Amino acid sequence: MGKRISFYIIALALLMTAGTSAAAEPGQSGMVVLEDKEGRLCGTPIIAQQQQLLIENTRLLSPEMPASLAKEAKVVHEVGDTLSFYTVDFSTSSYTTIKAVCREKTAQTYIFVGAEELVFDRVSDADIQAFKTAFESRTPAGSLDPDKGIYSLVTGVYGSPPNRFGEGYVYILIHDIKDNYDPDTGKRVYIAGYFSPTDQTTGTYSNRKDLINVDCYPQNPSHAGALATVAHEFQHLIHNGLDADEDNNGLWVNEGASEYSEVLCGYGLRMPTYYLLHPERSLTQFNASDENLWDYQKVALWTYYLAEKFGPELIGAIVKDPKNSLDGVRSALVKRGITLSFEDIFANFAIANYADNPVLGENSYYSYDKIRLPSLPASSPHAVYPLKEQNRTLPSYAMGYYRFTGEDSTAVLQLQGKPGAEFRARIYATGATPSVQEIALDATNSGQFPLNNIGVSAEADVFTAVSLGSSNSFTYSVTSDLTDRAMPTFLSGPQELIPTGTSITISWTTDEQSTSLIEYGPTSAYGSVLNDTALVTSHLVTLTGLEPNSTYHYRVGSTDAYGNGPRYSADFQFRTAFGSDNTVAAVEQSHSYAYSGRSMARMPDGSLHLLYHQVSGARRFIYHKSTADDGATWSDALPVDASLFHSGMPAIAADHLGRLHVAWHARAGSATDKLKIYYSRSDDLGRSWSAPLCIGSDDENDLLYAAIAVDAYGNPHAVWNIALYDDEYAGDIFYARSGDGGLTWGANRMISSGAGDRRCHVPVLDITPAGEIWVVWTDGVFDQESRHVWHTRSADHVNWSAPAAVTTSGVLYDRYPSLVIDDRSVVHLAYADNYSPGDIRIMYTRHAGDGWSEPVPVAQSATGNVSAPSLTVDSLGVLYLVYHDDQGSATLGRYISAPAETADGPTLAKPSASDGDIFFALCKKEVWLSGGNISNDDVANEYPETPRRVPTGSLDAIWMRSFSTVDNRIQYIHLPTEPAILRQPLRVSAKYPEADAAGISYFKQNFYIQVDFDQRVISDSITAATFNVTSAAQGPLVGFITYDQSQRRLLFNVNANLLPEDLITVVLSGTIPQEGGSGLDGNGNGIDEGSPADDYSWSFRTGTQDLQPPALAIGIAQNPVLTRYMDIYLFPSEALLRHPSVEIGGSTIPALRVPGEALIYKADFRLDQSGIVQIKATGEDLAGNAGQSERLFSAQFMLAESGGMLSSPDGRLSLQIGEKSLPHDLYLTMVPEKTGAAEAAPEYVIGPARLALARPVQLRIAAPAAEDKRYYIEQKRPDGSWEPLAGEVENGVVKAATQSLGTFRLASVTQVIPRQFGLHQNFPNPFRRGLETTTFHLDLPVQQEVEVAVYNLLGERIRLLTRGTLPAGVHTLQWDGRDENRSAVASGVYFYRCITPGNSFTRKMLILQ
Repeated sequence: MGKRISFYIIALALLMTAGTSAAAEPGQSGMVVLEDKEGRLCGTPIIAQQQQLLIENTRLLSPEMPASLAKEAKVVHEVGDTLSFYTVDFSTSSYTTIKAVCREKTAQTYIFVGAEELVFDRVSDADIQAFKTAFESRTPAGSLDPDKGIYSLVTGVYGSPPNRFGEGYVYILIHDIKDNYDPDTGKRVYIAGYFSPTDQTTGTYSNRKDLINVDCYPQNPSHAGALATVAHEFQHLIHNGLDADEDNNGLWVNEGASEYSEVLCGYGLRMPTYYLLHPERSLTQFNASDENLWDYQKVALWTYYLAEKFGPELIGAIVKDPKNSLDGVRSALVKRGITLSFEDIFANFAIANYADNPVLGENSYYSYDKIRLPSLPASSPHAVYPLKEQNRTLPSYAMGYYRFTGEDSTAVLQLQGKPGAEFRARIYATGATPSVQEIALDATNSGQFPLNNIGVSAEADVFTAVSLGSSNSFTYSVTSDLTDRAMPTFLSGPQELIPTGTSITISWTTDEQSTSLIEYGPTSAYGSVLNDTALVTSHLVTLTGLEPNSTYHYRVGSTDAYGNGPRYSADFQFRTAFGSDNTVAAVEQSHSYAYSGRSMARMPDGSLHLLYHQVSGARRFIYHKSTADDGATWSDALPVDASLFHSGMPAIAADHLGRLHVAWHARAGSATDKLKIYYSRSDDLGRSWSAPLCIGSDDENDLLYAAIAVDAYGNPHAVWNIALYDDEYAGDIFYARSGDGGLTWGANRMISSGAGDRRCHVPVLDITPAGEIWVVWTDGVFDQESRHVWHTRSADHVNWSAPAAVTTSGVLYDRYPSLVIDDRSVVHLAYADNYSPGDIRIMYTRHAGDGWSEPVPVAQSATGNVSAPSLTVDSLGVLYLVYHDDQGSATLGRYISAPAETADGPTLAKPSASDGDIFFALCKKEVWLSGGNISNDDVANEYPETPRRVPTGSLDAIWMRSFSTVDNRIQYIHLPTEPAILRQPLRVSAKYPEADAAGISYFKQNFYIQVDFDQRVISDSITAATFNVTSAAQGPLVGFITYDQSQRRLLFNVNANLLPEDLITVVLSGTIPQEGGSGLDGNGNGIDEGSPADDYSWSFRTGTQDLQPPALAIGIAQNPVLTRYMDIYLFPSEALLRHPSVEIGGSTIPALRVPGEALIYKADFRLDQSGIVQIKATGEDLAGNAGQSERLFSAQFMLAESGGMLSSPDGRLSLQIGEKSLPHDLYLTMVPEKTGAAEAAPEYVIGPARLALARPVQLRIAAPAAEDKRYYIEQKRPDGSWEPLAGEVENGVVKAATQSLGTFRLASVTQVIPRQFGLHQNFPNPFRRGLETTTFHLDLPVQQEVEVAVYNLLGERIRLLTRGTLPAGVHTLQWDGRDENRSAVASGVYFYRCITPGNSFTRKMLILQ
């Protein structure tokens, strides 16, 4: 038999070869950090490639922009100086101007920050000092010299900055670089900084400075990434002065040098993950706008390799060389005395990227000294020979890796390159004595290499490298002289999926196509055979007709097409689940056990013990049952106690000594006694019990919901709560402990103190291996708006932490907490969260010593709601979650009082009248997997529970199966889950758009497809071949696919607009695997079948053609300091195709999108004269429909010495400014704000806002003639409430004085004083949003504080209508269907509420589409 072999081919794309080797110069000491710099894009190469486009677009979008800025009279600037700069707007590919303020000045640099308020405030003084220190004097420990700044380090390698204009300073301009960053639409790449070559010219839009730009949003100016950007762009500035041609011809060289500047200054090397996964990308081809940043990764790694092997001086020589691109690199190598050719170095670079092995070759050319690269996979693995001809094509200066394994010592690799084109092939053999060998190629570029050294001179793999010049094609194949005599080899498996009671599916893979054979039976002699003769490499066989709750032996076998085999696996075992009907006990009451308090426990001997209560005549007792064979048989029911009255809801815990500890509530002797907490212990597996011991009592209240746990010493701990029947049996939480195994108990201790005014109930507890006690409960009164899960803990059972809320989300409530602590002391918590009305989820969070993790949903119903989670854990740390899904209800069940409470104690209302089922899920290594339905019948199944601990690889669960109110049966199941722990098929957990959805946007800006998986996916498997989108009208759609591993989410963005009313079909191939190798289970049968049957597909329709123009709301804001500057905000009603424009006084200015806001745009305007100003806004939606809107405001330049008058555009309101009332000369503005129906009086915003006046000024407004009303002027307070101003009415004019500017309105009150408080129904109701305003009246019998606001169904306040003191009378209020941001709200039901010191009234209203 031949030796086992394993080979790779590396393909390298090269043009020509020259030179010999030379020793490398020493590099810097210490390790270099690989940094995740994803998302950071350099704008410099984009500018270089789009220079003419920038100028043309600027002239088109901003024809008024001056071609040059006036030069300042002084060259030396001081801190506080303001300058204008040209900047690049990458979102529109045009130039724009900004104002910036000098924040710091040093001997070498000016640091300017954009004057826009949001930008200016985002960059703190500490940030400025960090920029100054890093640039001038100090860099991180990983830099070439930490005692030097960026300036010294970068100039030391590359030379001085150009200083073409003689200032001698480097300008660092920090501002919000406008780009297409929008994480909400998947645009997560942003321009981190740039250097504009234009600034080194005297041409159009040049700043004529040594200037580098640094982004401050989304880039954090406090983060080291911003300083790395300075080092990066500083190289570009210097490079332009030395070799300006390389801005275009040799971008890969220029960007590589800038990437190395970041390393040079100690900011780490860009992590090359994507490049290593796609080494077929050409080194010398650079896509400046590539959002994957693969090209940045490759040039960063290449330049770092050069610097490590030949010193930073080589990088400096390349930058300084007047030749460009490859010619410049080759010239620098010669000038530095390096005899290796570029092609030699690139071939070595390819080996180093894969092997990274310092023992290979001379001079460590095949490894890295100061970084450690992640493992590099092969492009194509091969194992079966002979291998037919394989065709490959690589671009210039690229590489590919091809792996070979096998057992054929006669196998020979045959290689044929493109005649006339140069390429190289190398063999890399791994093992104890690794080596690299060149494959000799003849004049036709063909050659061969025997693959027989594995097991002789190599242990495992042989790697072959091929290098190509230009765009080259080559073929390779493997010949063999041996006839196949080898049996198939098992590559993985066999692997069992979760068995049912009568069937199981088993899978395995082989290295060649072969048959699928399973021998199985109750012993290792088997007796039954299933043989599938189809030749496959992925084997999937289902055994049926098995006996429930039975152990089976099996082995698998496979025979190849040549008759070699069968090769058998070892003997394995599996156990089937119980049948569908495994009733433990029949009970009259559905609430007969402890819910989260744990009514089941596993003993060290493996036996399982169950407690429940059962009515017996006029009394009720606690009963015990146990099983030693996982539920196959159960012991007879024996009472724990027969002396107490109305025992109920028992909780149980088992200790390491084999003792059972029980806590429950009961009445001592009659129905009138208070319920107390009792304890009992069994030392003989439940055959006998100690006399009940009262461990908790209260003279005035019942005690309920006991839970119990034991510590590592076998001492029991118990918690419970006081039952206050007016508040759903909730009260304070109490704790007690025994220090002698349960014989005696300490005093009761209240541990919920400090949890607020809310009532606490249903506590659960667990204990860490070190003895720390954790207690969790639910708070709140049911009718209040929210309730949360709280926790406290104690390391000594005496001193308890202050109760703290675990959850704060959800406007309704969090319920049913279930707590478990694993052997690593990690605390796990699950609970039901009423996420929103009709959407109740099981949430999960964990506490590993560093606080609670962000809660995540781990179970959600498709048609109803989920509730009642129960968590358990095994010794491997695998979590199991069992929960109830009623598949039809929209509210959680609540604890309520039964009509005849005396006999039953508290009950739990059924979540719904639907059947409901019990489901389970499991979590391994923080990945949750769905386990499916474990009850699956047509009766009501509810109240699932698990023991606190389960054996590894199995799950115990009970639940209540209810046939009627008096016919309830406790069901039990034991599930073998070890196969599920190892591997579970991949499933789609969510998608957008949903199947059969209609009205989906057909515009590329809004259209996307989202697929969420239930497990992490091997991202490389998501390609155009495995994920495709097809249009019924256009055929296959082309777009951009991204996959977010952290969210397990696939996103697809289309490249062009779709057609309206088109049918779109999405298909995911069943071959897409999760990390464990299981493919997609598209048909939902729980099996990875490895066939098209597992493809997942759905369809939806795009919306009708959009013919409605967008509405454009206009907002106006005045700069409070530089009062002549105005911000014009546009709020379009829908997404726009391009930036809208604003016309003011005959001039058109662009409005740019506000960062982080999808539908808000801003334009800057400078007031030059007084009068009425008209604003016209124009915008075009994605369908090309043009919308327009207009708005007026008044402006008046006023001298502080003389004052003057400002009138509103409608002439209704005037402001009289007296002499010396203003603090200085400034512009005043008055902007009418429409707030309701057309006939309603508007509000007037007088700016600058909140301006304090030296003297009071007078407001005058004409009042309508109305004998039954009294008019007055109100001013809006900072909190949104209104304050009436003192004044008078004279000849129909209302006058009032104020000493601050702000928002004012005319208000009125009827002269008829109502007798009682009243909030009247709005009219019209319903009303149409955006087209109508609804009105309602408020009756106030006396003057008082009033707040009126609008709320949505979630209880969230969406609009404050008024807040403040209102006089007695009838008040009229309007609402226009918009929120605080003036955005139209969705159609539906809303509430308006009026709150006064003595009253609170709420009414409902309806908004139509």
